[in-house]
Amino acid sequence: MPYCSKTDILNFLPQDELTQLTDDDGNRVEDAGILDSVISSADATIDGYLQVRKASVPLSPVPNLIRDFSIAITIFYLHSRRGIEFSTEDIKRLRYENAIKTLEKIAEGKLSLGEGSSSAQTETGGPKTNKTSDDRVFTRNTMEGY
Repeated sequence: MPYCSKTDILNFLPQDELTQLTDDDGNRVEDAGILDSVISSADATIDGYLQVRKASVPLSPVPNLIRDFSIAITIFYLHSRRGIEFSTEDIKRLRYENAIKTLEKIAEGKLSLGEGSSSAQTETGGPKTNKTSDDRVFTRNTMEGY
C-alpha cells in the first residue's frame, strides 16, 4: 500500500500541473502509471531510511509524518523528472529537504516515529554484546575470600 495517494498529491498540486508532470505522451492526459511509479520511488526512498533502524516496511498503518514525507518526495521527484530545478527558497524543495533530513535523523536513531509506530524501536543504541551470564568469570563463589 503506498504511503500517499493521488488525492494527497492534489492537496499540494493543482490538477493541471500534475497532468503536465505525468504526461509523457504529450496528449494532455495524466498518466496514472507514471504517478504510481513516482510514488513507489518516493516510498522506496523512505523505506530505505527506515530499514536502517530495522523497521518492518512498508508501514501499516501509515503514520501522518510518513504520508507527508511521501507527498513531499513524490512532488520533488515529479518535478525532477522534467528537469525542473527549484530555488533554494522554493517550498517544494524545502519540504523535500526537510523530509530527507528528518528521515536521516530517524535512521540515526535521533528521532522516532513515536509510540505505536510500526518501526522497530527495539534498538537502544547501546553497546551490543555476545556474552551471557554463563560466561561470568568472577562470581560470588570464585571471589569468596578476597
